[in-house]
Amino acid sequence: PPPPATKKALTLEHRRLMWDRLDAHDLFIYAEDDIGITLAHLSAWLSETRRLATRRYMVGFMRYERALLFGPTLNGRGGIAYDAGRLQHGARSERVVWEHAPASLHVLRLGGELYYQPETVHHGMWIANRKQLLSIQSRCHQLMTRPCDVERYSRGRERLFAAGELYSCGASSMVIPVERVASHLVHHLPDKNWYSRSRGRCLWAEESLLSHSRRVVERCRGPAPGACVEQRRYQRLVPGPNRTFDCAAAGLTPVAEYTNGSMPGPQGKPPRPSARRSG
Repeated sequence: PPPPATKKALTLEHRRLMWDRLDAHDLFIYAEDDIGITLAHLSAWLSETRRLATRRYMVGFMRYERALLFGPTLNGRGGIAYDAGRLQHGARSERVVWEHAPASLHVLRLGGELYYQPETVHHGMWIANRKQLLSIQSRCHQLMTRPCDVERYSRGRERLFAAGELYSCGASSMVIPVERVASHLVHHLPDKNWYSRSRGRCLWAEESLLSHSRRVVERCRGPAPGACVEQRRYQRLVPGPNRTFDCAAAGLTPVAEYTNGSMPGPQGKPPRPSARRSG
């Protein structure tokens, strides 16, 4: 058992358990309890891994959420207080990707196929086969069996290391197929993190991501393949109360375009138009 001081770094202990059973299984899957991974995701991963046929790159996923277009309910601290029942009762929503933007998806050509190499690799899960874990163990300082560094991991970033360190430790980089990106979207079930990116001002809907991917394919296979990536400044900053977020500069769509020109109201309802007095 892990020592008492492990604290939240307990989420990393799955590595040692998997390593102890390395010869008993062909595939290994780690996922947080709010990730909607399905058999279809496993099938997509298997097909793409066979197609990629290299240990230098590992196939990954992007998280999406269902965004209520009139905004979520906020709590007293200004944070999100999401009511899942509203989606179940037919409230209008949009599947959105909130951890990526056009400028943060770099394009690679591998074996005649186009792949995104995202700047953000954390997506709450990973899938790897035995050969990949052996490579990671040998090239990443015994990552699968290394004792947890509590000082390093227990600072609110435990989940980021648990789900993303396999892609960032130097053994393999995460890639996602451009033409089959729809099969590599995994549902982040809380459906609440998208709002904090820009305080509900803008989003990147799934259809916009797919349209962007089609444009990437056209550019990369056209007469000037060097123009694959749109040169935009990727905004990592999550805006605070006194900062603004430029949706267009980030390559995202203003929420107002989805709500007939009105922005989300503070309590999850569209703002009411002001009453006009008759003359």
